[in-house]
Amino acid sequence: MTNGVDIDPDAEEVSGVRKLRKSGDSYVISIPPEVLETSGLDPGEHYKVATSFEGGSITISLAEEQEEE
Repeated sequence: MTNGVDIDPDAEEVSGVRKLRKSGDSYVISIPPEVLETSGLDPGEHYKVATSFEGGSITISLAEEQEEE
């Protein structure tokens, strides 16, 4: 694990452990630069954040419709 990031070529995964923090009425998890680069996500874009009723994980994907700012 380098800088809190684990790069596992065998599992084809880049991961890091982060703490969930409260910010106003929302919650925030920082994304390590290595994870962001590997994900293909771009800062400034709008993303859909979803989870199943079972819980345990969160999925982040590019929003189909971008909101106007």
